[in-house]
Amino acid sequence: MSKNTKKRFVVEFKTIRECLEYSCRKYENETAFILKEKNHRQVSYKNITYKETLADIYAFSTYLADQGFERSTVAITGINSYEYLIAHFGAVFADHISVPIDKELKVNELQFCIEESKAEILVYDQKSEKKVLEVLEKADHNVKLAICTKPSEVNVCFADCVAKGHELIAGGTAIPASTKDPDEMAMLLFTSGTTSNAKAVMLSNHNVAANVYGLDVHLDQLVTKEDVNLAFLPFHHTFGITGTTLTMYFGCTNVFCDGLKYIADNLVEYKVSLFITVPLLLEAMQKKILKAAEKTGKLPLLKLMMKVSNGLNKIGIDVRRKLFKSVLDQLGGALRLAVVGAAPIDAEVGKFYDSLGILAIQGYGLTETSPVLSAENRTTKRPGSIGKPLPNVQMEVLNPDAEGLGEIICKAPNVMLGYTKDEFNEEVFHDGWFYTGDLGYKDDDGFFYIKGRKKNVIVLKNGKNVYPEELEDLLVKALPEVNELLVFGWEKDDDLLVSANFVVDQALIDEMGEDKLKQRLLDAVTEINATLPPYKLIRRLLLSTEAMEKTSTQKVRRPRVVPELQKRTDYF
Repeated sequence: MSKNTKKRFVVEFKTIRECLEYSCRKYENETAFILKEKNHRQVSYKNITYKETLADIYAFSTYLADQGFERSTVAITGINSYEYLIAHFGAVFADHISVPIDKELKVNELQFCIEESKAEILVYDQKSEKKVLEVLEKADHNVKLAICTKPSEVNVCFADCVAKGHELIAGGTAIPASTKDPDEMAMLLFTSGTTSNAKAVMLSNHNVAANVYGLDVHLDQLVTKEDVNLAFLPFHHTFGITGTTLTMYFGCTNVFCDGLKYIADNLVEYKVSLFITVPLLLEAMQKKILKAAEKTGKLPLLKLMMKVSNGLNKIGIDVRRKLFKSVLDQLGGALRLAVVGAAPIDAEVGKFYDSLGILAIQGYGLTETSPVLSAENRTTKRPGSIGKPLPNVQMEVLNPDAEGLGEIICKAPNVMLGYTKDEFNEEVFHDGWFYTGDLGYKDDDGFFYIKGRKKNVIVLKNGKNVYPEELEDLLVKALPEVNELLVFGWEKDDDLLVSANFVVDQALIDEMGEDKLKQRLLDAVTEINATLPPYKLIRRLLLSTEAMEKTSTQKVRRPRVVPELQKRTDYF
């Protein structure tokens, strides 16, 4: 279906396959990916066109069909790579279910995700092989085919699978057709860990395609085929995988990051113009720029130039990119657009980049919404806001208080099919609306603002989410002598430390001794931490004898309790 917007004619597709077949044919001779190849100290680069990318996607789909797989589940884990994307799109194109899994998960968590998804095919990278082999040694899984993205001594190599697919197609084998209803599940993403509280989100082809359409209309040609995108955000995160789907839809050139500490080098190396990222990275880059200016004694001059530039810009004289060329060169010289999501960006950070001539726009959404619900753009921008809803999204503030604050709820074609567990669906779906769990408000001009989490999720500055209930379940099982406990985020240096408060009887302290009891708590937490990925580690502990304030239903009043806990200095 096509729609005629006020500004231009925009095509609306129903599936991910339709979106990418369209772009891969429209931009067939453009560079889709630049792959870095290292051979000892020699570095070379390989350009892959959109035509070649589509052929590789078809080849992987065809290989899976030749192996007898139809509508199977394909789990994928590892660093962002071309192979990862070909596996993901190859699966979705041929009606399989793609399950992107966090590469940072411990063995037990990886095992849970593979078992819970009932994956029959597993694609992984070399760094994940040790964990993968541990999981595959266990009997409780359905994996029939394991594929490593690089040559492996124990499993088939991804390149061989794609090569075989090309041979089959050249020999006359038909590329698998897509017959699945666009509203059936195409992706399964885990938003939590491995306990009974784990949430697995079911997304359809239509969910993602609708988000691509909404962003296409909303961004209004802000992203073009001339852009070079650094595919930094992990693909197990919807912001990462949908973001790259979108940049491919726009015909961008996509490159991969060598690692967190090499981002600045990669921006220069590839002349990156588009960076889809999280606030933590933009803040770190800002600090580096300011520190360099301070070291050379040019910080006062830089601040003065920003004021002058901003003043000129307001009267239609834009000299930012010329004036700050030396600063922009530190970021590769081509960076012009930063799209920020996963956590709120400080308004002052956004202003800093805008002052340099880099448009920094905030987006908002959840895994459950594929992910974007609202965003800023060239003309719809206001410091501190999350912009306005996409054109195909209804967003409202539920039961706003005197200050206009309430829970953000929405209706949209990109809202998930649901969680795999019905009890979670009952919490978030009401009368056709999806309840986000975020508290926010809307101003008179229709801009939305997020003020905090209604739910208890601890949102770290790097975009990672920590679910307190998951950790509380583990602690309860390990420490039956504890009467009450609460996991919360403790503010430190503009971020949050995952922390826990333990409430015990004074009699227990008298019996064991305070030092011995604290050691018991530390030992239990250390054992639990050993099973968790780094961002979930519990880092601060408190010991209490007074019961925490609760509601009539015996739920801890977090908004009142947590600020009081954060005032304490006796953590260990």
